[in-house]
Amino acid sequence: MPKLAFIFVCLLAFALASPPSIEAQSGDSQVRVEEIVVTGNKRVAVGTVLSYLPVRAGDRVTRGSLSIALERLFETELFRDIDISLDGSVLTVTVVENPIINRVNIEGNDALSDKRLLEVLDIQPRRVYTRELALEATQRLIELYQSSGRYAAVVEPQIIELDENRVDLAFVVDEGPLIKISKITFTGNERFSDSALKRTISSRESKWFAIFSTSDKYDEARLDYDVRLLRQFYLTRGFADIEVSRVQGGLLPDRTGFAVNFLLQEGQRYKVNEITVNSDIENVDTSELASLFEFGDDNWYDVRALEQGLLEITNNLGALGYAFVNLDPEIVTNPETGQLDIVVNIGKARKNFVERIEIVNNVRTKDSVVRREFELVEGDAFNQIKLDESIRNIRNLGFLRCESSQSCRQQ
Repeated sequence: MPKLAFIFVCLLAFALASPPSIEAQSGDSQVRVEEIVVTGNKRVAVGTVLSYLPVRAGDRVTRGSLSIALERLFETELFRDIDISLDGSVLTVTVVENPIINRVNIEGNDALSDKRLLEVLDIQPRRVYTRELALEATQRLIELYQSSGRYAAVVEPQIIELDENRVDLAFVVDEGPLIKISKITFTGNERFSDSALKRTISSRESKWFAIFSTSDKYDEARLDYDVRLLRQFYLTRGFADIEVSRVQGGLLPDRTGFAVNFLLQEGQRYKVNEITVNSDIENVDTSELASLFEFGDDNWYDVRALEQGLLEITNNLGALGYAFVNLDPEIVTNPETGQLDIVVNIGKARKNFVERIEIVNNVRTKDSVVRREFELVEGDAFNQIKLDESIRNIRNLGFLRCESSQSCRQQ
C-alpha cells in the first residue's frame, strides 16, 4: 500500500508570539484564579496537565505568569499547540496533543542493517512524537553513515498519520557511494618525506587493486589515531616540541573521495643534556634513580626511553616498600643549544606493608604449599618485585593456574 507522508506543523512559535487572551484584565494587573478547566486532552489526563501547570486555583496571575505557564507546558513535549485564556476568574487551558509513535521503519538502507540503524535511533513505539525528536534522530543516522565512510548519505524523516492520534515514523535513506581517501598530504614536514610519514599512519590512499582493504575508508576516529601515530613517530626521534593537527578533510567536488592533510610543526630536534630527580621521600638515592634512564649512544630524546625510565623508578621505589608513588616529569628545552633537561619530581609517599595474605580457590592444595612459594610474609614492607617473583613461583608449581597477579586457580 502506498504511504502518504504528512507533516505536522508545530504551532509553538505562533503560540509564544501570541500572548494568552486574558479578559477583564488590563496592563499587568493581577487576577485571582478560582477555577482551572482543561479541554482538548484525549490521552493525557487532566491531572497530568495540571501537575505541569505552575498555577493553582486561588493563585493570582498576570500576563507574565501565564506566559511562563505556557512555556512550562510546551517544555513537556506532550502538546503541539496550547492556548491559555482567562475569562473572569476561570482559567481555561486548551491543548492539542502530540501524536504517539506506533512504529519506526527504515527504508532504502543496504550497507547498514535495520538493527544497527534502529539501535542508533533509540526511538521506541508509544513514545511521544515531536519534530525535534525526528530531526535529532535524523542527525544521528547521518553521523553513523559518515563514520562508515558514506559522507554523501541523505536521510529524510517522514510520518504516516494513523487513527487515534498515532503515527508511523519512517526514515528514508539514500546511502550514496562509499567515499574513500583519494589523497593524503602533509604540510610542514621538513625532516621526513611524505612517503615516510605515510608509512607511519594507519590510513591509506585508495588504490584500485586494494579492493579488500578498509584502511582507505574515510574514518574520523582512524584519522585521529593517525595524529597520535605521527606525534609518537617524532617524539621517539628527538622532536620534543612536535605539534600535529589534522585539517578537516575536504570532499572532492564530485563527492567520490576525500583529500586529507596533516599539519605539522616539527620544531627543534633535541639531545638529552641532564637528568635530575628530586624526591620528597627521604633516604632515596636520587642520583641512582637518574641513572635508570637510557637514551642510547647518540643521546637523542626518545619518549619511550623516558617512559621506561619512569617505570624503572616506580619499580625501584616499589622494592623499597613505596607501592604508590607520584612521578611528575618535566621537560626543559633549549632550542638554541638543541639540548633538553629532564626533571623528575617524586611526591611524598608512605611505605606500605603487607597486612594479610589470603589464598582462595585452592580446593586440593593446602595453603602451606602455596605460602612457601611467597617471597613476602605478613608484616613485610610491600615489594612489587618480590610479589611478581611469588606469582612466578606459584605458576611454576605446575598444578595452579594464575590468571593475574591477584588471582590463581587450581588446574
